[in-house]
Amino acid sequence: MIATKLYENGRYLALMVLSTIVVGITSYNSLGRQEDPSITPFVASVQTFYPGASPARIESLVTKPLEDALREHPDIKEVDSTSVTGVSSILIQADYYLSRSDIKRVWSELSNKIDRVKASLPEGASEPVFDDDLFTNFVKIVSVSSKPGIDLSPSLLRREALRLADAAKNVPQTRRVKLYGLPDEEISVEVDATALATLGLDTSDIARTLSLADSRTPAGKLTSPQSALTVEVAGEFTNIDTVRETYIQAAAGGAKAVRIGDIASVSKSEIDPPLRLALSNGKRSVFLGIEMKEGNQVDQYSDSFLTEYRQSTADGMLIEVSYDQSGYTEARLTGVLKNILAGVLIVVAVLFITLGWRAALIVALSLPLCSLLSMMVLNYLDIRIHQMSMTGLVVALGLLVDGSIVITDEIRRHLLAGDRPLAAMQKAVNRMTVPLVSATATTVLAFTPMAILAGPSGDFLGSLATCVIVMLTISLLLALTLTPAIAARVLPSGMSQSPAWWRTGISASS
Repeated sequence: MIATKLYENGRYLALMVLSTIVVGITSYNSLGRQEDPSITPFVASVQTFYPGASPARIESLVTKPLEDALREHPDIKEVDSTSVTGVSSILIQADYYLSRSDIKRVWSELSNKIDRVKASLPEGASEPVFDDDLFTNFVKIVSVSSKPGIDLSPSLLRREALRLADAAKNVPQTRRVKLYGLPDEEISVEVDATALATLGLDTSDIARTLSLADSRTPAGKLTSPQSALTVEVAGEFTNIDTVRETYIQAAAGGAKAVRIGDIASVSKSEIDPPLRLALSNGKRSVFLGIEMKEGNQVDQYSDSFLTEYRQSTADGMLIEVSYDQSGYTEARLTGVLKNILAGVLIVVAVLFITLGWRAALIVALSLPLCSLLSMMVLNYLDIRIHQMSMTGLVVALGLLVDGSIVITDEIRRHLLAGDRPLAAMQKAVNRMTVPLVSATATTVLAFTPMAILAGPSGDFLGSLATCVIVMLTISLLLALTLTPAIAARVLPSGMSQSPAWWRTGISASS
């Protein structure tokens, strides 16, 4: 019996307690911490742009072919589409009972279907944009705006927001950065009609020249029996000078070559009216939503990039943290620690009166040991610390002391009856094993359906039930191994005269 071995070997007992403390603290420090549980992304979207097309044309030529292809997949539960002028939007909902790996497989298969359909889309339509990462959990939301009394141009606001986004992406824990309200810029080419007519050209020639010069599509393929490589030509427009220097007519017969800048005025400005707009305290702003990689600790997320950026930012820029998830997470962790401490104090106070100070300390020790050992198991199961898992720990807190109390009181009773410590421990463990296992199994089975629940409901509630099951199971193991060994060594043995109440507790007969 494990409890007997631990009792007979005090060094093993001490090593077991110290190892539990060290491993538990290490596991706790390794657990990912976040505000909310991660939900399996069972929703995706497909967006296609067809500038100038009417809603009816968008519906028949773009939305319907894509929608028909998506509905063919057996794991798709619902497809909703919207066709407006120039834009086709499709929202896809997969079967939310699928596992995370199956969801990834479904999205991959849908992406292949979209690739096959896009070849038949009308000329002028953009490639469908498939987004299977719609669920977001921002660790920070940062606003970029101007200081009071200062008006910044949209171009400067856009540049500074993109520079801050690059700085946030360089943080190792960052998963991605999403920008909201980012000003959209366009390059305007205003052609001199007289100069264009003199050259014998029209605006369609200008448009065609710019289209050919802005190489954003593959120029061809290099194939071999083993591989197929896409060949792309560099030369896309990066600034307005590139547009100005684009040649529209080559030199012939000693004539000077004609560039776009010779016959047109080229400028860059924000699209009017703006496609998107964000306000912070009534001022034009850009919001940066920063997501953290799963498994990291939100309270340890580095925000040094903000300090470095503020030191080098342009005059008049105002950088504010609109939302910081770490504050909420730290508050929840502090609340749970306070609950554990309050629970320990209440248990110690009650047991001090009823069982004596030694029994109270034994049960009080079992609480942190059980919690720390549970951290090791939760770390192995990849259960992160968030509001639901914290709730599970609080729920289990009121249940996990039962086994230690029962086994400690049983050993105490045998010791006071005159049994030797080893015999008292063995009798208590043999007598209480079946009742403790039965009581624990009943509660564990009650929480099991919640722990194995599939879909978003399981993602949200499963960690709560898992924490309860893990802590109750660990509590049972400690109640049958470590706690009896400590109790047999610490609790007072039988006495010839009536002992003081603080040593053995208050009995009903006294």
